[in-house]
Amino acid sequence: MDLDNMKTETWLMLDSCFLPEGMSAENADLLGFQLNECLLTSTAEPALNMPNANVRSGILIWKCTIRAAAVLGGAVNMLATKVGGSLNFGGSKLYNYSGPGIGGDNMRVSGSLFLRRGLEVHGGGALGAVRLNRARIDNAVDFSGARLCNETGPAISADSMVADTLQIRNGFTAESTRASATIRLPNVKVATAEISKAVVKNGAGPAIMADGMVVGGDLLLGRGLEATGSGITQTLSLDGASIGGLLLFEPSQVTNLSAPDRRVSINGLTYPRVPFGIDLKEMISLLRHGVGDYASQPYQQLAAAHRAAGHESEARAILRAQRRHQIDSHALTGRSARLWARTTGLLLGYGYQPWRTLVGLLAVAIIAICLCLTSPALVHTKNSPSPGTPCRTGERIGVAIDLSVPLIKTNARIQCDIAGTAAGDRLAVTGWLLQALAWGFATLFVAGFTGAVRKS
Repeated sequence: MDLDNMKTETWLMLDSCFLPEGMSAENADLLGFQLNECLLTSTAEPALNMPNANVRSGILIWKCTIRAAAVLGGAVNMLATKVGGSLNFGGSKLYNYSGPGIGGDNMRVSGSLFLRRGLEVHGGGALGAVRLNRARIDNAVDFSGARLCNETGPAISADSMVADTLQIRNGFTAESTRASATIRLPNVKVATAEISKAVVKNGAGPAIMADGMVVGGDLLLGRGLEATGSGITQTLSLDGASIGGLLLFEPSQVTNLSAPDRRVSINGLTYPRVPFGIDLKEMISLLRHGVGDYASQPYQQLAAAHRAAGHESEARAILRAQRRHQIDSHALTGRSARLWARTTGLLLGYGYQPWRTLVGLLAVAIIAICLCLTSPALVHTKNSPSPGTPCRTGERIGVAIDLSVPLIKTNARIQCDIAGTAAGDRLAVTGWLLQALAWGFATLFVAGFTGAVRKS
C-alpha cells in the first residue's frame, strides 16, 4: 500500500488487514491513522514506513503484528513524524532482527506516546529496539508493562529525548547482551520520571544509563526495580544527572554479576533534598562499596542535602566517611599526605570532631597531675616560708597544670618548683614533652574548630 505524499481530511483505518509487502506513507498528511489487528511484513524495507509524515489527530496501532528485516528505519519507521494527538502501540508485536523495531528519532508527538502492556518489540543491532533519540513528546512516554528485547544492542535508545513524563514500570522487562546499556537515557529532559516494578537485564554491560538526565520534578527510581548488569561499567549510571524535586532511590536490587563493587555510578548527580527509600547507613555503604572508583562529589552532594535539611551531625558523618574512602582508595598521593590525613582522622575526626583533641589535652593534664603528685622532686622554693620541704597536694596540682595546660598559669611554681636533682631533671624533661604534646593538641583543636583541617 503506497500512501506517500497523500493528504486526507478523514481518518484512515485498516481493520484485520494483511499487507505482505508493507505500507508506506512517507511525507503523507493525514487527519488520523488507525491499524486494528493487522499483519504487515517486509523483507528489506520498513513494514510501516511513515518518515516525515504529519498525522494531525493521532495514531493507533492496536494489536498488530509487524515484521521486517530493515537495517535502517525499523519495522516501524517514524523518523521525524509529527503526530497531533497521541501515538499508541497498544498490544502490538514488532519484530526486526536486523534493526530497530520502532524508529522514532526526531519524532514530535503533541499528546502521549503509549508503549504499554502487551507491546513486544524484538529488535537487532546497535541502533536499538526502540529509538526515540531527540524525540519530543508533550505529555507522557509510557512503557508500563512492555516487553523489549535486543540481543545485539540497546532495548531503548532515547538520547536527548524531551517529554513531560517518563514511565517505565508495572511489569516492564528489557533484555540485552551487549556492552551498550539496555536502556539508554542520556541527556533526557522530563518533568517527572519513574522506573519501578521493572526488570532490566544486560549480560555484557550496564542495565540503565541516564548520564546528564534532567528531571525538573521528582524521580522515582526503585520500588521493585531489578537491574542486572555485567562488565566493568556500573549497572546503573546517573553521572551528571540533575533532579529538581524528590529523589526516591532504592538500589537494593541493582547488581553487577562480574563486578559486585560496580553497582551504581552517581558522580555529578545533584538533588535538592535528602533521598528517601534508602537510609543513611545504606547510602554511605553504597558510596563506599558499590560505585567502583572513589569520587568526592557524591559524598559532598549527600552531605549538602542533609545540611540543607538541618541534619548537621549526619552531614559530618558523611564527610568523615568520604575522607576514610579517599585515604583507603589511595586517592591522596604521597605518604606524608596520607599520614597527615590518618593523624587528623584519629585526633580530629578529619576536622569534623575537634572535641577529640580536648580529650587528648585532658589526658595530658591527668598524666601531669599523676606525675607531680608522686614525684619527690617537687619542693618549696626560697619564696616559700619553708624552703626545701615537700610541696602540698594543691601546689603539686598547680604545677601540673602549669606544665600541661597551654595559656593557663596558676603561679604555683613561685613557691613550689622542680628541685635540681636527678629526679627533678627527669620530671623537667617529662614536663617539656607534656608541654609540647599539649600545645600540639591545642593547635589541632584550633585548626579543627576553624575548619582549616577540613579545607586541607
